[in-house]
Amino acid sequence: MARRNKSAADYRLGELLTRAGLVARARLDAALARQAQHNGKLGALLVEIGLIEEAELYAVLALQSSLHQAQAEDVILFLRARLGD
Repeated sequence: MARRNKSAADYRLGELLTRAGLVARARLDAALARQAQHNGKLGALLVEIGLIEEAELYAVLALQSSLHQAQAEDVILFLRARLGD
């Protein structure tokens, strides 16, 4: 299977969370709109409003930091295996 090059946008927190099935796209979009108004951190906001658990946030952030060595699809599969579908 050929892998395509990933842009930096593919590694953004919200993109990883939606692709892993942890946050629905519509809910992410609403959270991003709220974040833009309050100028806060997306992860903290998602935890605050109950869309993800703090443990999920930390797991995704830890993996996000090493994405330069991995493909996003690999990270998504890992997240689903560790956190559940």
